[in-house]
Amino acid sequence: MIDLYRFVQALRFFQRGMLIAPSQPSWPLLAAGCHRRMGNVEAALDLYRSAHRRFPDHLDYLRLLIHLCVDLHLDSEAERYAAKLRRAENAQRLVNIKCSAIAILRF
Repeated sequence: MIDLYRFVQALRFFQRGMLIAPSQPSWPLLAAGCHRRMGNVEAALDLYRSAHRRFPDHLDYLRLLIHLCVDLHLDSEAERYAAKLRRAENAQRLVNIKCSAIAILRF
């Protein structure tokens, strides 16, 4: 019971953070985590989905969406997010390679 109270208090804090700093992707991530730990997986899934729409380049949302969709047996949705994650990771690798090449050329 004490743990549930702590999660409720934390959720309120994170929801306030979402209102104060809506451009920060960490607030919805933390709030959804509280929902998930309290057993409210549907609310967590909805929050992860909406946050992913707002922050499509944030890879943690994709990873958590895949995990939650697999747990809920939403296989086609999990595969869709997995494909997005693969594309995003590949794009990030290309950016890292380009940045490394530019850094090498500057020396």
